[in-house]
Amino acid sequence: MFTRLRLCILVLVLPATVATAGLDDAGTVRAAIASSVSSRLGAEARVTVDVLHTAPNSNGAIAAAALPGTRFGVPAQFLLTLADGRRVSAVAKVTADARRPVAARDLARDEELTADVVAWVDGPLDGQLLASVPTAAQVVGARARRAIARGEVISPAIVKVPPVVRAGDPVTLVIRLGVMEVRGTGRAVSSGSVGDVIRVLRPSHREPLRGRITEPAVVEILR
Repeated sequence: MFTRLRLCILVLVLPATVATAGLDDAGTVRAAIASSVSSRLGAEARVTVDVLHTAPNSNGAIAAAALPGTRFGVPAQFLLTLADGRRVSAVAKVTADARRPVAARDLARDEELTADVVAWVDGPLDGQLLASVPTAAQVVGARARRAIARGEVISPAIVKVPPVVRAGDPVTLVIRLGVMEVRGTGRAVSSGSVGDVIRVLRPSHREPLRGRITEPAVVEILR
């Protein structure tokens, strides 16, 4: 169970960790954004962050969150959480290379995706929304929401992926602060697939929290 004590310990520890890394403002911001993006992708990827603008005194950034609609390869705004609890904004261009699924042939609407109609390619994600990269287990068995052209990247937005978390399921709850994290147990209030935001409950709490499913049975709490 998450406690105030654990979170206070994290906040106290992180500034020292960042300071010993010898990073300037842009360096800590870059590290926080890269960590956040890597977590969202949920796959092995090479992430590069070009910080274009930061608020004054942004040193000690311990977490970052992308705004809705953020795409790879174009400047985007990120909300930073600093070690002293302040929240400031930064603008950065994020690029990433990852292995992702594409359609091996034209697919019809509502067609079921089988292993032979999905190809896996490595390359940049420029122009794509910042979202998790589906795994083979999530893609195979899904159905196309619309017609998909040969070579088109398969994302959760264009296929109906069976939920990996259902309402009532026990889940692992994760709070991340930079490179540090706290884990606890909880229960899902709503259902979703990897990348979806759902509501969860902590033991002995009635107020639900919002979290993003990062993998089956694991939910990262949104701050």
